[in-house]
Amino acid sequence: MCAYYAGFACCNADTWASEVGVLSQEDPILITTMKTVPKGTNGGISKLGCIMSFLGGALIGCGVFVMDLLWYIFIRFPMEEEFSN
Repeated sequence: MCAYYAGFACCNADTWASEVGVLSQEDPILITTMKTVPKGTNGGISKLGCIMSFLGGALIGCGVFVMDLLWYIFIRFPMEEEFSN
């Protein structure tokens, strides 16, 4: 299950980075040469894109954590009490 959710987190991070990163005021840099490149170039990164990538992945990760916590509190824990008697 972790790999399944990690895949969604990566996809969301990539989408947020590419969709919002092009709105950055600064020119992106190419990760291999560290030189500025036009917006939309493959391999180009910007500070805004990196921040949005982190937030996109964190959103999915935090959502999964909260849902797992809620599942444990409201479903699994009461079932353990029921079967322990």
